[in-house]
Amino acid sequence: MLNDKTRIKESNPSTIADAVISPRNIALNLAISRLAKTVFCGVFLLALTLLIHPATAAGQQLDRQGDHDAGSIYYGMATATVHQGLMVTAVRLGTTGELRLIAWEVSGNGLGTAAGGEEIVRKGHVTPPGPVTNVAVVNMGNHRVVTAARNEDGNLQLILWQLSQDGLQIEKLDEYVAGGVTEISLALLTTSQFVTAVRLANNKLKLIVWKILDGHLIDRRGEYTAGAIGSKVSVVSTGALGNGSGLVTAVRLKSGGLLKLISWWISNDGLTVERRGSAVGEAISQVAIVHSGQYAEPGFTNVQDVVVTAVRDGDGNLKLISWWVSKDANQTISRKSDSSDGQIGGIFSKLALTRVGTPFHTDRLITSVRDGDGNLKLTAWDVLSDGQITRQQSAFAGGITDLAANRVWFNYLVTAVRTASGNLKLIAWKHSF
Repeated sequence: MLNDKTRIKESNPSTIADAVISPRNIALNLAISRLAKTVFCGVFLLALTLLIHPATAAGQQLDRQGDHDAGSIYYGMATATVHQGLMVTAVRLGTTGELRLIAWEVSGNGLGTAAGGEEIVRKGHVTPPGPVTNVAVVNMGNHRVVTAARNEDGNLQLILWQLSQDGLQIEKLDEYVAGGVTEISLALLTTSQFVTAVRLANNKLKLIVWKILDGHLIDRRGEYTAGAIGSKVSVVSTGALGNGSGLVTAVRLKSGGLLKLISWWISNDGLTVERRGSAVGEAISQVAIVHSGQYAEPGFTNVQDVVVTAVRDGDGNLKLISWWVSKDANQTISRKSDSSDGQIGGIFSKLALTRVGTPFHTDRLITSVRDGDGNLKLTAWDVLSDGQITRQQSAFAGGITDLAANRVWFNYLVTAVRTASGNLKLIAWKHSF
């Protein structure tokens, strides 16, 4: 494994010699004493600033931890964290194309009692019958997840699952089949409500709100159908907004392949879906979106949600773009900044964008991509509240053909990949700071 590591170079502040006090030079010595205190305080504050704002200092790195190899899978996979140290993968079996949901424990000792990624232990699994494509999964809390897939008839298939505390048992609670779709993305609104953003058979974007009733039933709520989109859609919740929830979709337009963001408002009961602001970017072939935090001016005024899109741009490069979404009735979207990395895989290669934690800087993102050489590449990025993006370190693994990623602990994430030989492989990574 290769790591592009940059470390903090530390140096001790210079010592200031004691001044020799004499009656004749008392004024000079008082001035020197005051100067010494000023210099010391300045050095101390500078050091404290570097500690509290690691985005301005080098030294963070991504270290590979444990991994686990599994069997043959087809293209199309998704991951979600169920609880700290417990996650699931939703994959398509290589022999039949059936959906398989697998639970994994990611810990320091294999017992789920310590944070870390030194060990990845396979737990329970379940395989509902029938081939699927376009797999997605979202955590609903209370050890429940929802999988979404395109079934063999081309329709949207939702399944609600209950996992045991140890992940060894996975029980199907409910299933709902809707109309024909060709692309699927999922977003959590509350522990009882989620959204599917899909591309219909006629290429139009459609949002559907779903509610979990009595903890085990899937109920269809409000919906909204928008214009034609291309082959990519990603959706993220921005949290509470008035008496409802905010949402942003990022899509590739059918006309010209341009990136387009649309903000949405969902009522608390899920019955009302309103379209709000929008913004258009450059031509892309891949897109993922995350909510990166909030920006507010002194006095908690001019509050904005910060969302970030990771795209494969028209030149085949990875690019991160930050956007502000106003937390008012308009939910206006404005572009703030961007930063690019190198070439990534072809137009059918997926990319993942994951938010991880640090002690003082909560807006660090990790991109996981198939690079120009066909290998897995992870890159860390700092995103400030004003939208400025700074590229940090990278880490590499072997050849892959598909991927998904999610955070499993405060500063740990797991990449699930389809290897060059067509097998499922999970790799845990520790983000140091």
